[in-house]
Amino acid sequence: MKKTVKYGLLIVILVGAYLAYSNYPRLNIITGFAAKNVCSCTFEAGRDLRSIEEGDNDFSPVSYAKNKINFDEKSVTSSVFGLKPRKAVYKNGIGCILLPEKLTKGKPAYHRPNREFSQSTLPYPYGNGNPKDSAFSTVNYKALQAAVNNAFDNEAEKIKRTRAVVVLYKDQLIA
Repeated sequence: MKKTVKYGLLIVILVGAYLAYSNYPRLNIITGFAAKNVCSCTFEAGRDLRSIEEGDNDFSPVSYAKNKINFDEKSVTSSVFGLKPRKAVYKNGIGCILLPEKLTKGKPAYHRPNREFSQSTLPYPYGNGNPKDSAFSTVNYKALQAAVNNAFDNEAEKIKRTRAVVVLYKDQLIA
């Protein structure tokens, strides 16, 4: 009886070691995705961690990642069972950056991109002004509205996860 228990325990340990060894490289992708996504959703979209973990990162294997948000540093660190921690940081004007694996500690230098933001009053999409109110006789607006409505989940569904739909036609915002 004792030999059976010992061999059984040995087999369980060997299978566990094999699973850990074969899945360890995937942890880098899992924790990197989780950290970057939580960072973007938190600091760009202003969402809370619970909403992100239940609505965006709730699929396997990403759901195994534990995420820690540091609001002072504007960063997110994610790991699976304490293994392969990955860190993403938010920088104003740049967005969230997933740091290289070995740069999870310390403060790396960031280069701010040289972007010029024009304040044109032209209508969207050519400038920052309000879009033109246009109606096109060639557009079936009922079918368009049905397609836009179909892009979003119904009450019982949780598959599409659509947050927004924008329809441009001939450089005009129509839906």
